[in-house]
Amino acid sequence: MLRGGAVLLVATMLASAAVLDAGRGALAGRGAVASTAEAVNARLGESPLLGIVWGGDVTSAVRGGELARLDPRSLRPLGRTRLPLDAFSSSGWSFSPDRSRIVFGGLFGPMKPALRFADVLRLRLTGDVQLRGSGVVLATGWLAPRRAVAVVQQPWGAGPLRLVVVDPLDRRVLLRRRLAGASELERAVATRRSLVLLLAPARGPRRTAVGAARLLSIDRGGRVRSVLLARLKAGSDSLRSGAGYLYAPGCPGSRSPKMAHVPSS
Repeated sequence: MLRGGAVLLVATMLASAAVLDAGRGALAGRGAVASTAEAVNARLGESPLLGIVWGGDVTSAVRGGELARLDPRSLRPLGRTRLPLDAFSSSGWSFSPDRSRIVFGGLFGPMKPALRFADVLRLRLTGDVQLRGSGVVLATGWLAPRRAVAVVQQPWGAGPLRLVVVDPLDRRVLLRRRLAGASELERAVATRRSLVLLLAPARGPRRTAVGAARLLSIDRGGRVRSVLLARLKAGSDSLRSGAGYLYAPGCPGSRSPKMAHVPSS
């Protein structure tokens, strides 16, 4: 926490190379692994972090933060070079395959979804792409040097999902398609080859919906694989007192191996 603001850690700048070195060292035996692990820990303590610095006037709707390098120990910004993100730090972000660039989901105005691309080594904006239509960017995945995917929802929290595939270099939209009906996005994880989504049923007028979870996998070409997890429940429920509970598979706090009950605040 910084005085007058807040920081969200995004990633380490140099730790990735150290972790790769650790993986190679594992082939040389336990001694090499131990010594490499010590080197990784040392580099994690010395390497600048990449983060988003927010001011005191931040709201939950629009987080006008700045991308900056941070001291790994104090989390204070290093130097004066920062990249203003405007309304592009409140939605899903992901790194390019070589981790030299990053994409943020955001808005170009009220409910006008867009993507912002930036060079993380120089902290420099490389371009924006408007996704047309209305909605909010929920998740992104930069799955190949010239392929990034984004998931957009309108209305937010309960509407259908659509998929947009973008060429980050030419900054143009290559594909738009319907992704899923009204759903709640519980989790999104970008891997090297796909963007994986865990969906729950959309909440109705009573703001209650707990049902079978669905897993979607999106590849770099926009192809989608879907599987219904009939025995795995996900979603949200509201109590009479007004306090909410989230039902998220895999979270602690559940008395059942199939469902977790996590108070929402």
